[in-house]
Amino acid sequence: MDKYEIIDRISAFRTEKKMSARTLSLESDLSETYISRLEQGNSFLPSMEALLNIITLGLKITPEEFFYSDFRAYKKDKEIIDLLNVATLERKEAALTILKLK
Repeated sequence: MDKYEIIDRISAFRTEKKMSARTLSLESDLSETYISRLEQGNSFLPSMEALLNIITLGLKITPEEFFYSDFRAYKKDKEIIDLLNVATLERKEAALTILKLK
């Protein structure tokens, strides 16, 4: 994942949550200028600590959700996986059959 995708994801999650850059900065314990410069793509990446603050404190999501390959499908994929984790073998086979249908 390159810096532009990280920046795009921060903006996408912030927009989805209807958060202003100011709110994100306050929740993340970072300056509003820092968030604005970051989202403008001013050729820097946040430190690991700042990124984790943005993800966990500001956006209130897990790093797993942030870095998930198809982050827009994360919640549905996780729901399916959680259901499969407790399903019987018979139900898992039925789910696999359904998923293989074209």
